[in-house]
Amino acid sequence: MNINFVYVYLYPFLGPLLNPEHTAQGITFHSRQIYPPFKLFGELVDASPYELAEMSLSTYTLLRQQGWDHYIALPIFTSRCFRHASMWVRAGSDIVNGVQLKGRRVGIPEYHMTAAVWVRGFLKDDFGVDPREVTWFTGGVDEPGRRERLKLPESLGVKVSPIGEGETLFGLLADGRLDAALAPNLPAMLSQSPAPIRRLFPDCAEVERAYYRRHGVFPIMHTIVLRKDVHQRNPEIAARAITGSARR
Repeated sequence: MNINFVYVYLYPFLGPLLNPEHTAQGITFHSRQIYPPFKLFGELVDASPYELAEMSLSTYTLLRQQGWDHYIALPIFTSRCFRHASMWVRAGSDIVNGVQLKGRRVGIPEYHMTAAVWVRGFLKDDFGVDPREVTWFTGGVDEPGRRERLKLPESLGVKVSPIGEGETLFGLLADGRLDAALAPNLPAMLSQSPAPIRRLFPDCAEVERAYYRRHGVFPIMHTIVLRKDVHQRNPEIAARAITGSARR
C-alpha cells in the first residue's frame, strides 16, 4: 500500500520517514515537507489531498465539532511546546506578567490556532485574564495577508478583528498599536540590533517549569491524521501507520 505523508518540520524522531520513500508494516510512505504550517493545514481543510498528514490539533478539534470528518486523528503528537516564550512585547514595555494583558490589545496569527488556544488557557488559569477581557487582532506575523481559516463560533463572545491588508502583527507591535503579539516561531524583527522586541516573560524557562509543576501538562500542538476514506477501505491501516511511523 502506498501512502502520501506530509509533515511540517524535519523532526529527528521521524527517522526514515524523512526520506522521500520508506517502507514499513507493508506500507510505502512517500514523504515530503510542506512549510509553513498554515499552508499545509489550509490544504487539508480545503481539499484533503493527502492520505496521512501532520495537522493542527485545534483546527482538527474545531472542525470535528462542526461536523467535518475528512480525517481521523491518530495518537501521534509530532509537536509539543510550552507557549509562554511565544509571547512578545516592545523592548521598552512595562509588561512582564500575564496579568498585565487584561484590557490590552494582543496580536495572534489566527484566533483558533493551537498556540493561541494554549496562550488563552494559561492566561485564564494562571493569571486570571479571561479571553473576553482582551482585544484580539489577527494577521501575519512578519508578512501581511494571513487570515482566519475557520469560522469562529458566535458563542465565544470575544473581540477579534483582522489587521489591515498591508499590515503585520509585529509591525503594529513595534509601532505601539499592539501591546503584545504571539509568534509560533521566532519573529524576523528579533534579528535587528538592537531588537525592538523582547519576550513578555523575562524568565520564560522558570515560568514554563512552574506551569508544568502546577498542571502536569506538556501542551500538544500537532497530531497526525489519516484520511477517512483510507481508513474505511482498510480499518487496520491506522494501527499499521502508527507502528510504521514515529511514536511521540
